[in-house]
Amino acid sequence: MNFHLYQGNSLEALAIQLATLLKTNPAAAGAPDPFAAETIVIPNQGLARWLSLKIAETNDLCPAIDFPCPGAFLYRYVFNPMVDGTEPVTAEEADLPFAPATVQWHLLK
Repeated sequence: MNFHLYQGNSLEALAIQLATLLKTNPAAAGAPDPFAAETIVIPNQGLARWLSLKIAETNDLCPAIDFPCPGAFLYRYVFNPMVDGTEPVTAEEADLPFAPATVQWHLLK
């Protein structure tokens, strides 16, 4: 997995740069397989929706993109415990104290 960090003060310009990168050279965006989902870390799901619409507006479609928040990204790729050393587990399977199913249960009590 490749990690690229793009920063700037214009969200519109960054979105167009990302859309152009995804359209012109998908392998440079991190995935050699054209059907593999890209991972783009975003601060909230509202921005994920806006970004997917902006990419679709620029490229006429939005490919398979996974938009995790920073905490989910870190859990998935850095702190994720492995089952038998082969397959990562989800937050729900790991029985984490802040997993959505656990938090929901505590709130309903």
